[in-house]
Amino acid sequence: MRLIPLGLAVATALACAPAAHAAEIGNNVRCIFDALTIEEREISLILILQDMGKGMAGKQSDAIHGELDKIIGDAEVRCLARYKWLSGEAGNAKEFAVAGLMRESIGQTLRLLKQNPGDIDAWFASNKTRLGTARRLAPADREDLRSKLKAAGWTELGGRDPLGGALIYADLLQGQQRLAANFARNKYYGD
Repeated sequence: MRLIPLGLAVATALACAPAAHAAEIGNNVRCIFDALTIEEREISLILILQDMGKGMAGKQSDAIHGELDKIIGDAEVRCLARYKWLSGEAGNAKEFAVAGLMRESIGQTLRLLKQNPGDIDAWFASNKTRLGTARRLAPADREDLRSKLKAAGWTELGGRDPLGGALIYADLLQGQQRLAANFARNKYYGD
């Protein structure tokens, strides 16, 4: 797997970061994700890209995870100040935020590879009810998505296969759907 140079990753994260939070932060699974400031999101995306570039192992990765935990924790405090959550709600919302940041990061990388993550979002939206709340996509669903993306023109670019990233992106969407359902019924996120 070829890695994107850190300077390019940083520039991409800054250019692609959301401009502002327009929506009110609600008492739902998105609260922590939505409570992140623009700066926190930008820093988080840079840290995630850095971590992916380092192979997610070692002391540097531990430091990166510590920084991400602090950023997510600060946003969690802002949600807890507004809403009286139980541990299940907070756990689901934290996991949802991390998955959302990872999905944004992978989406940016896919765009650099000239692929549209909107194709994955559209496939997921059209299959959302059937997919349910499993932790990951079933092998048949993964193959269906892969064939749909290939039919939509997804190809290798410079030796990089975007389909692997697409499947991770889709698994993150699936995980977020499960977390939203768990939050709604206050099911502990580890269940």
